[in-house]
Amino acid sequence: MELNRSDSSLDKVLARKWRPKNFSQVIGQETTVKALKHALKTNRLHHAYLLTGSRGVGKTTIARLVAKAVNCLSGEKNEPCTICKTCKEIDAGSFIDVIEIDAASNRGVEEIQHILEQTQYAPSFGLKKVIVIDEVHMLSNHAFNAMLKTLEEPPDHIIFILATTDPQKIPATVVSRCLQFVLRNISSKLVFSHLSDILKVEEIYFEESALKEISLAAHGSMRDALSITDQALACGEGKIDEVTVIEILGLVKKSAIDRLIISIADFDIKLTLQQAEELINGGTSASSVLADLAKIFHQASIYLTLNNDGSEESDQSLCYLCNKVNLETIQLYYQIVTLGRRDLSLSPDDFIGLDMTLIRLFTLLPKNISNSYRSLDKTSDKNEEFNDIHSQNMHPQVVVTQKPPEKRKNLITELTPNNWVNFAREFDVKGLLRQFFHQAILLEIKNQGVVTLRFLVPLLVLNEHTLIERVQVFLSEKFKIKDLKIEVKVGDSQKKNLAEVEREILNTKIDDSEKKIIDYPLTKKLIKHFDAKIVRDSIETKENKI
Repeated sequence: MELNRSDSSLDKVLARKWRPKNFSQVIGQETTVKALKHALKTNRLHHAYLLTGSRGVGKTTIARLVAKAVNCLSGEKNEPCTICKTCKEIDAGSFIDVIEIDAASNRGVEEIQHILEQTQYAPSFGLKKVIVIDEVHMLSNHAFNAMLKTLEEPPDHIIFILATTDPQKIPATVVSRCLQFVLRNISSKLVFSHLSDILKVEEIYFEESALKEISLAAHGSMRDALSITDQALACGEGKIDEVTVIEILGLVKKSAIDRLIISIADFDIKLTLQQAEELINGGTSASSVLADLAKIFHQASIYLTLNNDGSEESDQSLCYLCNKVNLETIQLYYQIVTLGRRDLSLSPDDFIGLDMTLIRLFTLLPKNISNSYRSLDKTSDKNEEFNDIHSQNMHPQVVVTQKPPEKRKNLITELTPNNWVNFAREFDVKGLLRQFFHQAILLEIKNQGVVTLRFLVPLLVLNEHTLIERVQVFLSEKFKIKDLKIEVKVGDSQKKNLAEVEREILNTKIDDSEKKIIDYPLTKKLIKHFDAKIVRDSIETKENKI
């Protein structure tokens, strides 16, 4: 590709200086350029074109090139000469037959009607009158309606070129009247190559690693890449180095991200959170950290998928990660960091969002990949022990072994006021019966046939006698005693009922949980920095969760 900078010595901005002057200088849009050149050569130009694509991919540039090509005085049909009077005036924006308007600032129907009135007149100097409307999606509905008829049947001397970054907002009636070209984002490799060629011609010193970062940060926009390059030149005193580019883009230093990757691979949550805090305090954005982590996890996934453990890769942190963590876990890591980056705007601040995302890397591992951390010595007993502990911590399971109840000849003989709570806990009942036994306190048993129960408050049920009869039937069957009688008394007692005992057990568990939460490092930070407090009623255990 031929490079040709602007002849104007006043153009110091790279994006203006190196704007393409002919179709051969346009990069990354080969399909569109090929189609337009063929249409120009065969004189089969459409009356209206719609150019869509993101910012900085060449929409306005291509529109001007078409205007130059149809009005060039050289006689060439498919390529402007760039040196004739018409080409120079179009480049300078002073050619009377090329009308450019910005729909973002001229979106009303009055402005469009003024433009349409000019379409009635033949070109003053050129062969075609070209009307370029940039950001056309910003026009009002009335403005679109005003130009529909002209778009459908324009005069032979008129060419409309509409450019937009958001084609979805353009009415379908307008789109159907245009020949649409979709301009793709320019690849980072192509941006890097073009930047390198420009800087060599400009005789500017640059580091390839710096240009690579600029190419990635441009996100397919050549104009953005040139603008970042200008900024790097201003900050780097006439040269482009990686340190300056990283600083102006707010990127994470390679050494810092390497340390973070190694701590994650080692499953060292404390060190990981410390390094994250250092990055945030150093001015690095949480989004940049998570984006870099996602890139590393993507690279690791590629190497492991292709049965490459990273041994041939010069990146030491990537090698370390591939040797320590399996593919399934890395896939989970990628998903966690990408979702965490998406949800950063929902976090109280970037620091908390980053911390919580990193914590998920250590706590959201499924049981089937709990031993995903592979050491270099895979037969090590220590590592197996670590994996077992890790699996237990991630997915604690409580296994309750219960001995089958022994056959008792007469259970009523073992029942005492002291062990009443234990018996009541084993009663398999629901509803009112359950509430009855939870609130009752055994006072005494008379003649192994009369059971006296005390309640702290009176029974508040509609059919109290019916309930007592149900209790008598249940206890008679339970203890195998005919004609068992129940006496109910109300008042205080030194003994505790089952409800009080279970409440004490629950409070003890909540106390233990609250202490563990307070001792957690992240909780300490929240209490210190935000004066946070633990809401005791919000603590849930298996017992109090409904």
